[in-house]
Amino acid sequence: MMMMKAIELTSFKNEGKSSRIVETTKPSIENAPNSVLVKVIYSALDTALDELTNKTMLGSYLHDLKATPLIPGNHFSGVIEATGSNVASTLPSEHSFQVGDLVFGHLQYEPTVRQGSCSEYLVVPTTDLAKLPPNSKHVSLELAAASTTEGMTAMQALRDVGQLQANRDSVLIIGGGGGVGSMAVGIAKQLQALKVTAVCSTKDVDKVKGYGADEVMDRTKSKIEKWQPAEKFNLIFDSSGRYGFLSLKHLLQPGGRVVSTQVHMDTLLFGNWLYPVLFSGKTAKVVLCRSKKEDLEILVTWLESRAVSVSIDSIYNVSNFEKARERQNDPQKEGRVVIKVDSGWH
Repeated sequence: MMMMKAIELTSFKNEGKSSRIVETTKPSIENAPNSVLVKVIYSALDTALDELTNKTMLGSYLHDLKATPLIPGNHFSGVIEATGSNVASTLPSEHSFQVGDLVFGHLQYEPTVRQGSCSEYLVVPTTDLAKLPPNSKHVSLELAAASTTEGMTAMQALRDVGQLQANRDSVLIIGGGGGVGSMAVGIAKQLQALKVTAVCSTKDVDKVKGYGADEVMDRTKSKIEKWQPAEKFNLIFDSSGRYGFLSLKHLLQPGGRVVSTQVHMDTLLFGNWLYPVLFSGKTAKVVLCRSKKEDLEILVTWLESRAVSVSIDSIYNVSNFEKARERQNDPQKEGRVVIKVDSGWH
């Protein structure tokens, strides 16, 4: 039986040290014919970490909390060490995966997931990851690992859930200074939104303008609930997940859509049937991102052309996981906390 190193979450409710390095069984490709074995080079932390550590109800929807060991991490970049028996035969040659390919993606946020990317190896379906461009000038392995959840969330929220119409829709992005929101600004421009307006705090105004926003509203100077812009919006993406539909509907044009990263009870109950009747066709939905090969391929082209950017706050060896976790929860953090897995255990 082959073994590997991994981070195990060991205590809950944030009592004392929350993790340790363990030896656990290396995943096998033998029973995964449509998957690849990835040697993880970098991982990255996100908000799911606390949900796993504290074993919350939300955490149970993101990962199998009964997995032993309970390994954190969804984001990954790495190199393919082996391919499943069907991989070469089921994909056209130009899209096939081979041993030695550099890849990136993230493990799906699902209750059946038992792996974690703070480990030496992962087995990943070929539908859930993409190759990095060879000799890339602008997409490093660190950047690739940092980009996936934010990129997929922003792209799928705007394009799929929000159904952004190119050259027609005016878009408002709430939380433009955050990880998802900052990528959403650039992605909205790539999707050819008619106009992109972003909301952020004072310290992020210039940064968000640099991402490509046509206009920026400083939320410290005007409350969103009382804001009356000169022009209303076709699509609002609340990347912060802070606001419910009823707080935002006055900003929408008839038939406008609100998409949030957080599930609000009123959205579940009324978002698609009652609200459109009561409020001139306006709707409310939630985005649940998935790692998709075809979307990752689009994202990496945008990253390579610098049309979309990702901020990295810091990089820690996986052996310093506790310090990385502290930085992840630091209010002063700006960008993704990245974990160096390969050669990072000492």
